[in-house]
Amino acid sequence: GFHNFDVVDKTRDAVAALHRILRMDTGGAFIYGSPGTGKTHLLAAIAGEFLQRGNAPRFVYVGKLIQSITDAWRSESPNPLDKLTRCPILLLDDLTFQSKPPEFVERELNLLLNTIYEGESTRLLVTSNNPPQRLAEYLGERFASRISEICTQIPIVTEDRRVKKGKK
Repeated sequence: GFHNFDVVDKTRDAVAALHRILRMDTGGAFIYGSPGTGKTHLLAAIAGEFLQRGNAPRFVYVGKLIQSITDAWRSESPNPLDKLTRCPILLLDDLTFQSKPPEFVERELNLLLNTIYEGESTRLLVTSNNPPQRLAEYLGERFASRISEICTQIPIVTEDRRVKKGKK
């Protein structure tokens, strides 16, 4: 849970917002900021909190998910997203793009979000280096709009902890 997360002044508001979201039965979060600011660590803390409350979140690294989608598409295997649309709490780590993904990946990610959006049974928490408005460049306006509606936007504005740690 959050007991392992080092809360500094610049992350205090983000942690408080996540505590509020955890107390609700619905709702999600879009946690964004520069690399090394603790987004993945925060998402892991959230996973721990859900587990302590008897929930079973599914933690997925988006890069690996995209590779699974690509592999399934090439081999005509079952779609890995099918399992994700049925989980009650989905944690997507690092929904970050440097370039537009292949059309089939974009389509599948939009389908996943659309299923979550329409079903309203899955809580979605996401981390990204890109702010929500930049997602439109990579995944389209609809994706960015729905993420903004489903998820509370939580910016993490602090220095890169890895670079800071390396300077000591």
